[in-house]
Amino acid sequence: MLRETGEAGLYRVVLLHHPLAAGVVARRKALTDAYGMRAALGRAGAELVLHGHAHEALLNVVPGPHADVPVIGVPSASTPAGLPHDQAARWNEIDIERHGAAFQTRVTAREITANLGIVTTGQFILS
Repeated sequence: MLRETGEAGLYRVVLLHHPLAAGVVARRKALTDAYGMRAALGRAGAELVLHGHAHEALLNVVPGPHADVPVIGVPSASTPAGLPHDQAARWNEIDIERHGAAFQTRVTAREITANLGIVTTGQFILS
C-alpha cells in the first residue's frame, strides 16, 4: 500500500503506537517487529511516521528509498505540567503543503502549562 500510494504522489502518514527507534523504550515495551517495519519503510518510503508510547517528544529518522523518513513522537496527552520526571502534555500541529511533486511539512509543537494554558514550544519544517 505504501508503494502504491507513493507512486500515486500521495502524502503517506504511518501511525504507530510504539516507537520505531531502538532503545527508546524498554525492550519488553518495544514494537516487536520494529526491524520489519523499518525495512518496509526502507523499501517503500513514507512522508511521516507518528507514534506515542514513549511519553516524550522525539524526532528520529528511518532510511527510506530516496530520503530519510521522519519519525515523530509526543508526550502523553494526559501528563500534567510540572512533574519532575515527565514531559508535560504536548501535541503537534502538522501543516502539509504540496509544492509541485514535493511536499513541505511544518510541525508546530504545543504544550499544556501548569495553569492549563497552551504555549507553542517550537516549530520546524521537515524536508
